[in-house]
Amino acid sequence: MLSSDERTLTIPFADDRTDRDSAVRAMKEIIAPQYQIRWFMESLGSDTLAFLLLSTEQWTELEKQFGKEKLEFHFQPITCESMMFSLDVDDVFKIIETRQKARTSE
Repeated sequence: MLSSDERTLTIPFADDRTDRDSAVRAMKEIIAPQYQIRWFMESLGSDTLAFLLLSTEQWTELEKQFGKEKLEFHFQPITCESMMFSLDVDDVFKIIETRQKARTSE
């Protein structure tokens, strides 16, 4: 269960209490709309995933400065469908390959 001054949210764990994807998605909900947590995509394939928490205002400023597409390429917004920790190894390699191709076509 997560709680803030204004809200309490029960984490809807999918299979067991070590479901980190559900925990991150729940954190995203509890801090919205004042803050956003995004997945730092350069950490994909590492043994540790990285996330960045900023105010929604700061994300908006970064989007204005760098563009939505470029910002989301590096810092993927968390959605209710986001799969980060439970990705299959083959899916991780496919995403990494797609990102490398996109990077070389810039």
